[in-house]
Amino acid sequence: MSRLAVHPLTGRPSGKDMLAFLFLQCAALALLLIASVNAAGLLLTRAVERGQEIAVRATLGAGRGRVVRQLFVESSLLALASGILGLVVAHPSIEGGRLALPATVSGAVLGWERFGVDGSVVAFAFALTVVTAVAIGVVPARCAVRGSLAGRLREAGPTVTGGRWESRIARLLLSGDVALASALLLTALLLVRSLVGLLAADPGFEAAGVLTAQWALPPKRYDRDDAVVRFQDPLLERLRALPGVVSAGFVSNLPMSRTGWTRPFRVEGGDPDAEPVLASWRPISTEYLQTLGIPLLEGRHFTRSDGSGAPKVVIVSASLAGRTGPGVDPLGRRLEVGDASWTVIGVVDDVHDFGVERRAALTIYVPQSQSPTTTGFLAVRTTGDPDEYAARVRQEIWGLDPDVAIVEVRTLPRVVRDFYAQDRLLV
Repeated sequence: MSRLAVHPLTGRPSGKDMLAFLFLQCAALALLLIASVNAAGLLLTRAVERGQEIAVRATLGAGRGRVVRQLFVESSLLALASGILGLVVAHPSIEGGRLALPATVSGAVLGWERFGVDGSVVAFAFALTVVTAVAIGVVPARCAVRGSLAGRLREAGPTVTGGRWESRIARLLLSGDVALASALLLTALLLVRSLVGLLAADPGFEAAGVLTAQWALPPKRYDRDDAVVRFQDPLLERLRALPGVVSAGFVSNLPMSRTGWTRPFRVEGGDPDAEPVLASWRPISTEYLQTLGIPLLEGRHFTRSDGSGAPKVVIVSASLAGRTGPGVDPLGRRLEVGDASWTVIGVVDDVHDFGVERRAALTIYVPQSQSPTTTGFLAVRTTGDPDEYAARVRQEIWGLDPDVAIVEVRTLPRVVRDFYAQDRLLV
């Protein structure tokens, strides 16, 4: 008998989300260790300075256990006060961070909306406070009762200086404090450097000046390929006629939009026993590549003549062109995708659809007229601020069909920033 397990989406974060949470927990633990080492060092210094006081108490009848309990009570009060202060500061800090971060940044991490201070957090903080109190009180208590307590009264001076053992412990705590702080600082610097490198790296397209919109056509009305084309072509013409618009194009899946289709392909004439290779499948309009500034390396772009009745043609990425055969010109080669055969007419530069830190995917671009889609993205390149064209783009789309769903209108630089939102959240 089969069973169905249902879980809330926010309760099932991805591996990358879990890695982010793990890093944040490690950073918090490092801060706790640094604070604990500092507190233990201060308590150790105070215990050494109170050597004569502790010796007097021992002479008056206080046993070692009583002295240890006294020091543990002091360290516990210090830890308890710190824990309460942490809880008091945590709630407004989390709420302030939630309001300060854009929704596109905080929304990139599943479960972010559930961050807060509740009963389980208070219970965990209390348990951690108890453990911390014991941890920071062990070394001072050990130093306080080490050796002969009564013999300390015979030591000269108003205070008792620490012995060799206490000095070693103090140096060890200081070294640990510096090591932990240095490791945390170095990690933070590396994160900042990595983020700067990611944002500065070339993703294979020019994001500046491009406005994007995600759309979906009513499936019942656009159940035929020619109906989709009859909507897209007039819309692109109207958008290109707007003042300040340089070019416009459609694509099934925008780079760094966390969406994508893949299809297996074979190179015609290749090894018939070889397994098909998966490639990203991108139906596009005629000016999409120019709109995103994706360089054409060989061949030609799509034109209006590459319609539904024309021979099936594709443009491939540079990484896929290398799969057509060593030392062989990819232009004119045929790719078998499904039951159809497509001729390569052009090669463009690789695009990092899923981040510059990952290898560019093999990509096949196909004319929208030969593989229409009822969902996708619109890209509009402008000479001015692309945000100023958002309302006009909506107006032009709904002017042709008011039932078209427009999911989100964003500039392409914002799409890139949102893609790296999780990395920005960690920094």
